[in-house]
Amino acid sequence: MVAFTRENTVVAGCAAVALSGWYLLTEFTSADTASIIVLLGIGVVLPLLINGYLDSEDGE
Repeated sequence: MVAFTRENTVVAGCAAVALSGWYLLTEFTSADTASIIVLLGIGVVLPLLINGYLDSEDGE
């Protein structure tokens, strides 16, 4: 069984938001570039930034 650590929770939450945003953008607009930016920005970059910040706060 997978343990839900803080990092896993942040990644799963951001992935859910990214997929929802991507779906909504592709369903209601024709902006393919914006959809990819939302998917990568919220799904990849945002969890890295959040976990990096939280790791630096834990280290102090």
